[in-house]
Amino acid sequence: QTNTSIFITVETPRGPSAPSCDPDSALQVEATLEVPDRLIITANCSRTSQSLAGPDKLRWEMALREDFIADGSRTERTGSTGVVVVIKKLIVHRWDRLLWDEAEASISKDWKREDRDLPDADEVELPKAHNILRVSFEGLRKTASNQIVVAALRYTWCTVCEEKDKAFVKATKVVGSKAGFESFVFAVADLREDKRLARMVAAEKMHECHKRCPLHVFKPDEPLDEPYKVEMQLLYEMDEYSMMTDPMAGAPGHTPKGQTAKPNFERFERDLKRLVPPALTHLRDADGLVQFVKSSDNVVLGSGVDATQFRRTARGLRGVAAFGLLDDLGLLPPQPPSGGRDVGEPVVELRAAEATQARAHLRFEGEVKPLASEELDHFVRVHVQPLAQNYSWDLKDKLEVIGLPVAVLWVNRSDMNNTNTTMRALEAFNLLCDRRRGTNVSRNVLCCIQDESYSYYQREYGSHEPYPYPFLGLTKKLGFGDGDRFGYPFKEPVNQSVHTFFKSPKRAAKQMGEWTQRVLSGRVPPSHESGAMPEQPRWIRSHVQDVIWKTYQKEINGSTADTLLELYDSQRKKSHIAEATMRILAATLKDYSNLKVARMETSSNYVPHIFGRKQFSKDTEYYWVPPSIQSGEWTPEPPVRYTGNEPVTTEKLLRFFKKWTLSHWSLKEAIEVASDLEQEVMGQANYNQRQDDRAEQEKQEMIQNMMKTLKKEKGLVDVGEMMGLKKAADTLGDADKTKTGKGDKGRRPPSKPAAAPGRSDPLSRPSKENQNQVSPEQAKKNEEEKRKARRLQLQQEEAKLREMEKRDKEKRKQRREADKQRKELKKAKEAEVRAQKAKEQERKRKKREEERALRPTTPLFAWAQSNERVLVSISVASLDKEKVNLTILDDGLAFTGRDARNRSFILSFELREFVVPSNSSWSIRYTEEPKPKPNGVTVSLHKATAHRWDRLAQNHSAVKLFMRKDWVQDDGDLEAEKEDIELPSGRNLKKVTAKSLEKLSSANVMVMVAIRYPWCDKCDDKDKHFVKAARTSNDKDHLGSVVFAVMDAREEKHFAR
Repeated sequence: QTNTSIFITVETPRGPSAPSCDPDSALQVEATLEVPDRLIITANCSRTSQSLAGPDKLRWEMALREDFIADGSRTERTGSTGVVVVIKKLIVHRWDRLLWDEAEASISKDWKREDRDLPDADEVELPKAHNILRVSFEGLRKTASNQIVVAALRYTWCTVCEEKDKAFVKATKVVGSKAGFESFVFAVADLREDKRLARMVAAEKMHECHKRCPLHVFKPDEPLDEPYKVEMQLLYEMDEYSMMTDPMAGAPGHTPKGQTAKPNFERFERDLKRLVPPALTHLRDADGLVQFVKSSDNVVLGSGVDATQFRRTARGLRGVAAFGLLDDLGLLPPQPPSGGRDVGEPVVELRAAEATQARAHLRFEGEVKPLASEELDHFVRVHVQPLAQNYSWDLKDKLEVIGLPVAVLWVNRSDMNNTNTTMRALEAFNLLCDRRRGTNVSRNVLCCIQDESYSYYQREYGSHEPYPYPFLGLTKKLGFGDGDRFGYPFKEPVNQSVHTFFKSPKRAAKQMGEWTQRVLSGRVPPSHESGAMPEQPRWIRSHVQDVIWKTYQKEINGSTADTLLELYDSQRKKSHIAEATMRILAATLKDYSNLKVARMETSSNYVPHIFGRKQFSKDTEYYWVPPSIQSGEWTPEPPVRYTGNEPVTTEKLLRFFKKWTLSHWSLKEAIEVASDLEQEVMGQANYNQRQDDRAEQEKQEMIQNMMKTLKKEKGLVDVGEMMGLKKAADTLGDADKTKTGKGDKGRRPPSKPAAAPGRSDPLSRPSKENQNQVSPEQAKKNEEEKRKARRLQLQQEEAKLREMEKRDKEKRKQRREADKQRKELKKAKEAEVRAQKAKEQERKRKKREEERALRPTTPLFAWAQSNERVLVSISVASLDKEKVNLTILDDGLAFTGRDARNRSFILSFELREFVVPSNSSWSIRYTEEPKPKPNGVTVSLHKATAHRWDRLAQNHSAVKLFMRKDWVQDDGDLEAEKEDIELPSGRNLKKVTAKSLEKLSSANVMVMVAIRYPWCDKCDDKDKHFVKAARTSNDKDHLGSVVFAVMDAREEKHFAR
C-alpha cells in the first residue's frame, strides 16, 4: 500500500486444473470491484473464458477493511492467469490490514511495492468512563429510539480530538449528573470498526481529521440520519507568573507551560438544553395555538406546508424561534386588508417578540409549496431582531451569520448637555431602521447602537479625536478591523454640525436613507482612518500643505501639479530638521505654480497600498506624485519613491524632484536659493532639536532614578530586567557556590613576595631572640624544611593550575561544540526554510503550468484536397466527444471542443474559396488501438468550384503555425494550375476591390469591369482587346466618362459570386 492506494496481486489456486476444464486448459482468475468495499474473485478456464459451474465453481466474495472509491480503482491482467487489483482509498491513511476477515484468503505482504516511508498510524484510545456507552450502528439505533444520545464518533487514528475527548469525559460527569439530563445517554463509537455508521456521517468528512471534533446528538423524534452537532468548547487558563516569565505567551501556536484547559460546562449544558424540546410542534386546535404562542418569544407558524421541509428548517433555527405546524388550515385566516391568500392555502407566519406593531403577524412572502427553506431561515433570523440593539461581542457573531449590512449609530449617553440631540438621533435612527428592515442585501440593513466605550471604532469610519456624537456609519462586519467601512459625510466640524443635522428627525432619517441606498448600490467609496482637518486645508505657495486622507484624493491624487509628498510619523526622530527641510523646499519652489510640496502624517491617516508603506513604520519617506491630466481626475501613473542615501538634504530632494517632474524649472537656481535659506532655517532647527534631545535625555534619567528609588523603598521588581538577567544568573550560580564554600575557611594570610627570575627566594631573617637560642645545625635543618614545604606548595599550585587549565580547556571545548550545534541547527532551519520556499515555488509553478495548460488553445490540423473535395483533419488528444461543436459555413469553418482534462480548443478561420455546406460532413476520428479513443475530427468539404486550391485559409499567416499539408490524403494526380496568369493591365485601366468599385461607380457615369480568376486562361485574347479599348477610350468623346477596371475574383470572392 501507499498513502492513497492498495495494490493486490491475485494468483490462481495451487494444484492441477479444475476437472470441468479441458486437459489443455488452465485456471485463470478474474477480479471485480463493487463499491463501497467488495472484492469478488472468480476462476475461469483460460480458453473458454467460462465460469466453472456446479461443484467445480470457484468464486470468492470478500469485504475489504475499509471503503474505496471507483475513480482510480481498476484491475489489470498480469501474464496469462494472474490479476493485479488497484484500489483507490476513500480515506487517505495507512490500513492496518487488507480484509475485514483475513481468514477468508491466504495473504502475504508485497514489500517491493510497499511504501517504506509510509508512517505508522497513531492509535488513540476512545473516551472511556462508567457513564459512557460504547455503541455500534444497531446499538445506536436501538438506544436513540427512546432516549437522547450524545455520541462522540471518532476514528482511532485521528489524534487531534484527544484534548476535546478528555473534556467530553469530564463534561458527561458534571452535566450528566444534573437534573433534567436523566434522559440523556452519552456514547462513543469507533467509525473504522462500524462502516454503516461511518457511511452515515461520510458527508461531514470526519476522516479528514479536522479540529472541530463535533459531538452528534440523536433524538427519538427525529430521523437517525439527521443528527444535531454540538462542539465541546474549551476554556484556557494561565497563572500570572507563567504569563510573566514566558516571553512567547500569547504567540500563535505556542502552548505555555502554565496553561491549562477545562471544558465550558455552561455552554455544553446550554447547547444540550436547546435540543430537548421538539423541533416542530403539531397544533391541533385554537387552544393549543394560544398556549404555544405564549410559551416562546418568537414563534413561526405553518399551515398547509410540507412537514418534513418545515421541520428541517426548524432544526437550524433552534434557540432563535419555535416552530408550530397547524393541523387545521383555517386557524390562520387571510391577513387584512390584502386578503391575498384564501383560507386553506399554505401560509407561514412569524410572530416575534421584538417586532413593531406593523410586523406583529408577519407573513413569509417567499415560496411556500415547495418550501424555500434557505429563504425562510434568512427571513426568520432577520425579523426576530429588534430594530436597534446595543453592541456586544455575541451580537457581532449573530449579525455576521445573517449577512446583512449593519448601520451603526454612536451616542454618548453620559453627556447630559446633549441629551436632546441624542434622543432625536435615536428617533431618526429608529425611523431609518424601520424603513430599511428586510432581507434584501442590496436594500436592507440591520441596526446597532454603540456607546462612548466603543468610540475608537469611529477611526475606521473616517472620524478622528475628539470623536463626534452622534455619528453614523455603515459596515459589512461589526468587528474592529473587519470589512469595508462607510462613514456618513457630516460637515466639518462634525461635533457642531451633528446638532443641526439631527434637529429634525424625519429630515435626518430621509437623508440617512438616501446615503444608505447610495452605499448599498456601490456609489460611495469606502471610508478610512483620517486625521483632524488642518487649519489651512488648501495649498498656499511657499507653504508645506498638510494633507489628511479626506483631502488626499482631491489635493494630491487629483491635482494637476507635480507633488513632492512626505509620509512621516509624529514620533519620528529629528523632527525639527525634517520639518525645516520641507519648509526650505516649499520656499524655494514658491515661484512655480505647478510644483507642490505636501506632507501627510501616517499614524492617524490611511496610507494607500500603492505606496507600499509598512503599518506602524516610523520611517520618513518621500514620493513624487505625477500630475493629473485634468483637475479632479486621478493621477495616471503610480508615485515614485526617493531611494537616495541618508541623511536626506534639501539638495538631494531637489535633484530627485527635478529628475521626475514633468514641469520645466531650473535646478541650479533652486539649489542656490535653498543654500541661501538653509543657514538661517536649519540653524534654528538644529537648536530646537538639541533642546528636545536634552529634554528627552533628562526625562529618561529621571525615570531611571525614580525606578531605582521604587526598587529600594517599595521592594518592586523590574519584570523586563528580571527576564533579561535570568539566564546570566543561572550561568553564574555555580561560581557563586564555589566562592561561598571557600569563604567559610577564612582568609589566607598574605605570602611573601617571590624572588626575581633566575634567583632563589630570599630566606626569612630570624629574630634576635631566635638567633640567640637556635644553633647553626638547627637553623640549617629548619631552612631545609622550609624549602621542602615551599617545593611541595609549588607542586600543589602547579597541579592546581594544570587542573584549572584542563577544566578551562574542557569548557572551551564544550562551548565550541555548543556553538557548532547552534550553527548546525541554524543551517538546518535555514535549509528547511529554503526547502519549504522551494517547495512552495514549485507548487506555484506547477499551478501556473496547470492553469496555462487549461487555457483555450488552437489545435493542430492538416489538410488535403482532390479536384472536388477538401479534407481537414483536426487533432485533439483525448477528445471529449460529448463537447464537440463544429460549424461549416459556405466560406468558413469553426470548431470548439474539450479534452479529458477539460482544456478548451478553438479553431476558426475563413476558407480560401466557397464550399457547399449541404454536401459537406464531419465525423469523430479514433485511434487505432485495441480500445479506440477519440483523438480528433475529420471534416470533408465539398468545393463550390471544382479546381485546385492554392491554400486552405484566406488569412494563411494566422493559422500557418498550426497547419500542415497531409500529403498521404492529398490527390497526387491533381495537376497544379497555372497561377502566374497576369490580369489585364495598362494605361487607363484600374485594379479595383469591391469597396473601391463602390466608390468609383458612385463618382462616374459608367464603370466597365473585367472580373477574372487568376487560374483561368480562357480570356486572354478578349482581355487584350479590353486593354486596347481602355487605352483608346480617352480619344473618343462619347467614351470620356467611362472608367475601365479589372478585379481579382478569387480575392473578392463574395462580390464575384
